[in-house]
Amino acid sequence: MNLFRVLPSIKSLRMLVGACLLLSLFVGIGGLAHGKKPNDSAAPVYLVNIDAVINPGTAALLEHAIETAEAYSAAALILRINTPGGLLSSTRDMVRAISESKVPVIGYVGPAGASATSAGAFILLSTHLAVMNSGTNVGAASPVAGDGGEIQGTMAKKIMSDTRAFMRGIAKHRNRNADIAERFVSEAESLSADEALEANVVDLVVPGFSDLIKAVDGREIQFQGQLLKLALSDKEIRQITPRFIDHILGLVAHPQIAHMLISVGLLAIFIEMLAPGLTLPGILGTIALVLGLVGMQALPVNLGFLVLLLFGIALMIAEYFVAGFGVLGIGGAIAFVLGSLNLFDGPIPADQSNTILSVSIAVSAAMLLATLLITGSFIFGSRQKGLKGKIGEAMVDFDSNGYVLIDQQRFSADTLEPLRHGDRIEVVKIDRNDRLLVKKAQQNLPRTTDESNNEVKQTVAESRSMIRRIEQAGNRIHNHEFKNRIERICMIADSILSEIEADPRDIRKARKFLNVYLDGAMQVTEGYAKTHSHIQSGQLTQNFRNVLETIEATFLEQQQKLFEDDLFDLDVKIEVLNAQLKREGIR
Repeated sequence: MNLFRVLPSIKSLRMLVGACLLLSLFVGIGGLAHGKKPNDSAAPVYLVNIDAVINPGTAALLEHAIETAEAYSAAALILRINTPGGLLSSTRDMVRAISESKVPVIGYVGPAGASATSAGAFILLSTHLAVMNSGTNVGAASPVAGDGGEIQGTMAKKIMSDTRAFMRGIAKHRNRNADIAERFVSEAESLSADEALEANVVDLVVPGFSDLIKAVDGREIQFQGQLLKLALSDKEIRQITPRFIDHILGLVAHPQIAHMLISVGLLAIFIEMLAPGLTLPGILGTIALVLGLVGMQALPVNLGFLVLLLFGIALMIAEYFVAGFGVLGIGGAIAFVLGSLNLFDGPIPADQSNTILSVSIAVSAAMLLATLLITGSFIFGSRQKGLKGKIGEAMVDFDSNGYVLIDQQRFSADTLEPLRHGDRIEVVKIDRNDRLLVKKAQQNLPRTTDESNNEVKQTVAESRSMIRRIEQAGNRIHNHEFKNRIERICMIADSILSEIEADPRDIRKARKFLNVYLDGAMQVTEGYAKTHSHIQSGQLTQNFRNVLETIEATFLEQQQKLFEDDLFDLDVKIEVLNAQLKREGIR
């Protein structure tokens, strides 16, 4: 089935875009109505679970929870901690966020069996009130390498000294036992809940979460340089759940996934560089590389998602200027949606997160389709004037609907007869759906300017000069088989040049014929003629025979399909012979 048969007309596209824009508007209004701040006559208590590896996703979740609690004037924010540790850089971000919080932060290790080890110990000790459930433990915060192994040499000493000072500073700031806290780092010491309470590492131990509010209610804590009495009884507890961006960050921050994204991204970009025009590897590779760098924390989260946002916009704009089947537009929409996730970073309650994500996707879809509307209708309407009678070329093979290039701009078109890529076309008329109706242009019409014709003449003259040099070199070779084959090659080459003179459809490919085929044939022929009389080499003779056979076969094929070229085999064989000539001391 021809893909272009299912593409909508411009009028249909207008209707589709209008419907999507209205849908986006309704979803946005609904999201705003749903997102109104509730009437909080009594300040609530917010609860967030820190129950995964500490990474940029966890840090983003905590920062979001603190912002939400501050926006709703919460009485307190409870961190329910159960983590094996994680990245030290993300731990520092979380400790900083807690220290700058405008609401009291209560650290709670629970339920029974949970632990605040490694990075979790830093986070627990940095909270304004540290509470542990019975049957939990804290400590074991010695720094290790990313793969869990030992850090060696001077770097180990530097990291250990810095981390010990970091832990001691946190403990002293909260008036906790700094010596025991430091041993968490230096000796990987770990304490049970009761031991931590006895050592003045934590403030309370409770039997379970249901007893937490009652235990801390009325307790005085140091908050922003003064005593604050907690009043949490009868407060509504609101759960803060991870947003979609928190899940994304948590996923890409996994060391193995981050390395895989970077490796796959670089490989895909390399493939795009080897074969420009594939488009898809370049787009997916860039997205994967940016996400991998964010996961490795080589790129700040905000900057990384901003890059994705701008990359998506650029791709959607480029979709208009580049011929294709929507790959740029689809890739741009994906990058735009991913990048826009970080825009909705405000204090949004958990029950509104899905609405915000829906609004983001709806707006992204509306922007993509609006781009198609603008480029496919408004701009097209202004460009179509004066196109009747214009000469262009087909950008793809098509029998009914496809794309044509006129004055370096792409247009949708219907054809009266089958067209192939590169065929010259003429615009017959523009129909009611703003599509061009085209037909094959007559091949004998002049196509190039005087300047281009002069360039073609110069190219052909240079090529004929090379043919004469090949003939002269052939006359110096005392081998009838080679002489006859060289004569046939020169005859075919003359015929090809005559075809180019009669119909110079593409000067670039005429130059390719000159620079690759004839130049290579001339070099190896002159090189062999120069050396065969005084150096006898069976391998050299056989190589020359193989190359002549390849040149003759390729010239014959080129004569049949002048502008369908595959230079790989000929290039390789010419290079092989050139290498042989250099080894023999000829070149």
